[in-house]
Order: sequence, then structure tokens, then C-alpha cells
Amino acid sequence: MSSSGAGGGCENLRFGPEITRQMARRKQTPAKAPAAAADRRSAPQGAGGGGVREASPPPLPAPPPVPERLWRGVLAATLLAYFVIQILYLTATPLQTITLPDNLPQGGSQDLLVGIGPDEKEHFLYILSLANRGRLPAPDPPRRRSSEEYVSYQAQHPPLFYVAAAGIYRAASGAGLPFVWYLLRALCAACGAVVIVLAARAARLAFPERPVVALATAPFVAFLPMFGHMTGNLSNEPAAMALGAWAWLQMVRMVRSDAAPTARGAALLGVTLGLAALTRLTALLWLPCAVVVLAYLAARDRPRVSLRVPLAFAGCLALCLAPWFLYSQSAYGTPFLRTFDRPLLADVSLAQYLADPAGHAPPNAVFVVTPLATALWYASTSWWPFWLLQFYLPGFPNAAMAWQALFLLLAVFAGLLLFLHASRARRERGGQGMDDGAGRALLWAAGAALGFCLLALVQQQLYSDWNVVVSAGRYTVAAVPAWALLFLFAVSTLAPHPPGAQRALAGFVAALLLIFDLFAVSLVRRFYRDNPAQPAVQRIEARGEPAG
Repeated sequence: MSSSGAGGGCENLRFGPEITRQMARRKQTPAKAPAAAADRRSAPQGAGGGGVREASPPPLPAPPPVPERLWRGVLAATLLAYFVIQILYLTATPLQTITLPDNLPQGGSQDLLVGIGPDEKEHFLYILSLANRGRLPAPDPPRRRSSEEYVSYQAQHPPLFYVAAAGIYRAASGAGLPFVWYLLRALCAACGAVVIVLAARAARLAFPERPVVALATAPFVAFLPMFGHMTGNLSNEPAAMALGAWAWLQMVRMVRSDAAPTARGAALLGVTLGLAALTRLTALLWLPCAVVVLAYLAARDRPRVSLRVPLAFAGCLALCLAPWFLYSQSAYGTPFLRTFDRPLLADVSLAQYLADPAGHAPPNAVFVVTPLATALWYASTSWWPFWLLQFYLPGFPNAAMAWQALFLLLAVFAGLLLFLHASRARRERGGQGMDDGAGRALLWAAGAALGFCLLALVQQQLYSDWNVVVSAGRYTVAAVPAWALLFLFAVSTLAPHPPGAQRALAGFVAALLLIFDLFAVSLVRRFYRDNPAQPAVQRIEARGEPAG
């Protein structure tokens, strides 16, 4: 750890080496540009334009970065609270013995102890197939090659997480299935903790002089109820999020480094993103982010960046993913296997859907899907599992849309703050805020990740599975390091310049989210107390859709 005098009475504080280098680089910025800008802004006075020029006020100095000790203290307290709350999440979802005549190998018991959280049964079947047979499961009964195969519609996902989970299952199965279940859920919670640490480190490195961003990112991610719900159930998503967060941190380091990117660093980024996608293809949402970062670096360091950098990234990413895509193409006739076939546009065209203000009710739907309803569900479920908790909110069902609208307005408000303050950031931070090139690149990169995630969701909803609209947050949470950065940067523009005000705002955001998370987990536990079991016998309907 290196120390640096940051000004403002912070001479004895200790910062990370990356932050120290970044602030030293900013101190070396020539003063000619602000002086020229002041001359341009000053106006001649008096007749004939020969008056006295008024000197513009000097730009505000860049505030000191968040002290390392304070940042580590906030992170440690956040992780402690996160693990306590995760115990509530992972014990909230009941275990139940269910008869699965279409999923388990024939000739043996058709009963299995499973968790009843979102898709937990299917993830566990995938793990059992690898642990007991050493093979991937079939995606549906028609594609079963033998009666001994397991069937799971999660067979559409690559196997990296399931291979690791199968090893844990085989090592711990002697302790009994209940113990194995909670151990696997704890593994997902541990992956969530990795996401918190990596996202917080990336945010502090990206904008060290903004305490709202540097200090509130860890609480924002940890206490986001949708994040807690997803990492408190068995799924491949937490592991993919952890690897994606690692890729994001690498990209932030590249942008904030003085050195030109190297082929070795780009190769590591490609491998990391490839491993994340081999855990869950949702992690490819970071691909547009990487494109933005590499394009920025190529423009910034043009004389020093060779073609080997993007080629190393693309080559390593392709080498990681090629085996899975080739297997999927060979086994199922498509590199992108989808086990659901219930598109929103099953019986109408896109033009007809968009032209009808009343929306469209797809087959077997219980409500009409409109563009506004889609936006409301996307916004509300990105924050918490609204599809579970809406029944316990005041005014349900009449006020359900009003609750959703609050979260949509929150997203719109954050977007407006980013837009309105983009042109003022240079003056606010003396040229060091959002308007520095690296800062702009990181915000554009985060926006690219979130935007790609939303576009992929829309594509899946329209052409594969309309039902994702009611649980879209299970997918957008994969981009939480990116949208936490965007949201908190927007919030940081509300605070005055003194670091104390920003730290107070960061504390307020953290406290508010902690209260929100505790409220949400209490509702989750209430939901499963009221709904402790699913149908005792579950068969698979046509086209791989689960019955019941």
C-alpha cells in the first residue's frame, strides 16, 4: 500500500496504488486549458469593445479520493450484513419432495428432494446428471437418447458452474440431501459476496473522488433485494455474475491505467469473459462493454496499441466458447438452444403488436402484454422480486401498477440526472468529473452492458418466451455492477462538492437500501410461509414446458 498527500487535510491518509497513481496523474494536468477557457468566457466591456476583462473564477480542485481505511470499513460492514441477510434468504425457500416421472432416470425412484425457488429443481437435475452419470442432461423427453438420462430444461446452459457444483455434491452427499441443498445455496451466496467486492473495487477505481460511487456501490449491490433473492437460491447466475464482475474490474483498470493495453491483458479479459459465458451465456452482456473499452483505448493510445490487442481478446473469447457452441450445434442443430417456445409474437407480427395500443395476450397468458407493461415489469423486477411480493403490498391488486411506476420513475429520474449533468461535470469537478475521457468511456461502457442486456431481454420476450417479462430482474441483475455505477453516479450529482456531503449521501443511500432489503426478505419469507409447496407430481408438457 502506498501513501499520498491528497490535499484538504488528507496528507496522512493511505490509498490504494491505483488510486494514488490516478490522482497524481490528475495533479499533473497543465493549467493552460482552464486559463484559455477563462479568457474565452470573459467579455469586453464598454463602448467599442475596449473594456476591462473580468477573470472567470478558477475551477474547483478535484476532491481527494475516498480513504482506503474508510472504504475497507464500509466494505467489511456491508459483507457482514449481507451474509446475515443471506441466511434469511437461503432459508426462506422451502425444500420439498416432488415426484418427477419425466425428469429422472427410468427404473429408479421418481421422487426427489428439491428447492422450490425459481428454477432450483432444474438446476439441481443438471447437477445430478453430471454427478451421477458424468453427462449433460437432455433438454426435454423427446431428445432423450436413453431412459437413463436426466431431463432438465436448463440443459440450454453451458456446464461450467454445474461441473463445480457436481463435485461439491459428490463430496457432501453423504451428509444428506438437505445439507447438500443448503451448501449449494451457500456457494451461490459466496459468489454474491465476490460480486460485491469486485463491483465496489471497480467503482472506487472508476470514480475515486465521488464518495457516493466509491462508498455506496457495495451496499447498493449487497442490499438490492433482487440480488439477494438470486444469490440466495441455487442457480448458475451468481457464478456468472462473479466472473462478469471480474471482467468489469479488468476493464476499469485498463481505462484508468497510464499504460497502453497489452495483448496479455486483453487475452486475460477474453478468457475471463469466456469463462463467464461458459457459466451462463447471459454474461455476454459484457461483450459490448469490452468493445467500448477497447475502442476507447485504441483511440487514446493509438501510437502504442497494436492489432494484437483486440485479436488476443477476440481469439481467447472464441476459443473458450467454441466447444460449447459446436456441441450445441452437433447435439441440437443450433448453437443457441432454447427450451421454451412461447413467443409473444406467436400469432401476430411485430408491426401489429406495436400498432395495437391495447397490447396483446399471447396463448395461455393471464394478462395483456403492452410496451408500457413491459417497461413497468422490467423496472420493478430489477429492484426486487415483484412477481412474488406484489400480493403483500398495500392496495394490491389495484395499486400494483402504481408500485411498479415508482421504480420506472426512479430509472427515468436517474437517466435525466445523467443527461442534465453531463455538460456541467467539467465545471463541477474542475475538468475531472464525468467529462474526463476515461470517466466518459466507463459510463458509456456501463451503459452498453445494460443496454445490451435489455435488448436481449426484449428479443427473448418477443421471439422465445414472453413470460420473461414478469421476472426480467433475474436477467438484469447480471449487469448490476454496471447499472449500480450509472445510478450512483447520477445520485452523486445531487450532492454539493464537499466530500462530507457526498459521504452523508452515500450513507443515506446505504441505509435506505438496507431497510428496503430487510422489508423485501420479510415479504419473501412470508410468501413461502403462505405457499410452502408446489404440486406433488410434476410432469413435462410438450415443447419442454414444465407442467404446474
